[in-house]
Amino acid sequence: MRGSPDDADEIFQDSVGKLMSRGLDQFRGVSEQMPGKAASPKTFFLRIVKHCAIDRYRRQREDLDAGPREGDEERTESPHQEARALTEATSRANRGERKKSTGRRSQG
Repeated sequence: MRGSPDDADEIFQDSVGKLMSRGLDQFRGVSEQMPGKAASPKTFFLRIVKHCAIDRYRRQREDLDAGPREGDEERTESPHQEARALTEATSRANRGERKKSTGRRSQG
């Protein structure tokens, strides 16, 4: 589920895995922005975490953009539109019930 609390843990685990597999070879300890100064390992790791989070968001967005999967109903309206239509239909039905019940009383 998108936005679940487990996302943070999974992103952290992915980041540590990438740091261990590829990042340690790439970290040189020298700042790219200020040559001659030492680079912070925290900043380096934070950049890996940021990229993992972006990659995860893009994957989720691609899954949502792919549309309904096989067996899923195809939605033509948004949930907001469906809720609004349901509310309108219910109010119309209630008005119809009130008209019927008032008509019966006057005939009796």
